Amino acid sequence: GGTTAQCYVTFRGEYGDYGPCQLERPDGAAAAKALGEGCKDVFDVCALDVGPLKAVAVSHDNTGTSPSWHLMAVTVRRARTATEEARTYEFYYDGWVSADK
Repeated sequence: GGTTAQCYVTFRGEYGDYGPCQLERPDGAAAAKALGEGCKDVFDVCALDVGPLKAVAVSHDNTGTSPSWHLMAVTVRRARTATEEARTYEFYYDGWVSADK
């Protein structure tokens, strides 16, 4: 299964930061696999325009019996704004999101 913790993302851009934004888990059976090993999860997040992205911070509240998880990468697909065309950003991590690892 996936992490038992509640997960968040913060966007860091040229105009400032926005977040943390809670990542809403799917309902039902899919929730057990969310943010699990080998899974590719998709979350829709509505955020203020922070300009061109410089970084994405992923965190969790360390709750439950298995809060840590291994994160390979984060892809952000940004919608078109008044000042920027639609764009995809890739942030590679390949590490544990954990309070103790």
